[in-house]
Amino acid sequence: PSLKIPDGAFITLGFDGAVRDDSTAIVATDIRTGVQNILGLWERPADLGNDEDGRPLDWRVPEQEVMDTFTDAFKRFEVWRLYADPPHWMELIGKLGGLYPDQVVEFWTKNLNQMYYAIKNYQIAVQNGDMAFDGDPDFVRHAGNAGKRMDRGVDEDNQPKFRLAKIEQKRKFDAVVAAILSWEARMDALAAGAEPEPKQYMPERV
Repeated sequence: PSLKIPDGAFITLGFDGAVRDDSTAIVATDIRTGVQNILGLWERPADLGNDEDGRPLDWRVPEQEVMDTFTDAFKRFEVWRLYADPPHWMELIGKLGGLYPDQVVEFWTKNLNQMYYAIKNYQIAVQNGDMAFDGDPDFVRHAGNAGKRMDRGVDEDNQPKFRLAKIEQKRKFDAVVAAILSWEARMDALAAGAEPEPKQYMPERV
């Protein structure tokens, strides 16, 4: 619980999810420490119920809340990059790209080869203890909900390639995908030698 990313930290962000009847998540990674926190998670309420014909009531992710969470994150932290899966959120990602030029990158999770290596990098980070988080039960739940679907081909270590997949339709794992994208952004930040901007200090008045 003490592993909270402090305000002002140099971070990366990951964003994944759908707009309707699914879940959407924003995850931050502290570039220096590898600590990850969920900044926002929106899920269809389990008790939403059905309409008079017995069909599930329509539900949408509150888009303004998502935008407000991003605005807050860019104010609270020094964001190197946001890696965002764009299909369901093109307009919002476009707005963010206009507000924060050079900091918003589209990361298409349907690019199976690109996503496989991002997952693999994240697995290695978890196994090596490079990644840490604050015990958020939603984080644990989403990680546990992620299943594996095998793809064609093998990697350079002769390991079969795979993607993440739902174990059951109702079991969402968007938070762990957002965490993977945020981690991949951190890996790229480290590879690029990214450094936070020098802090500007005002002299104290005498």
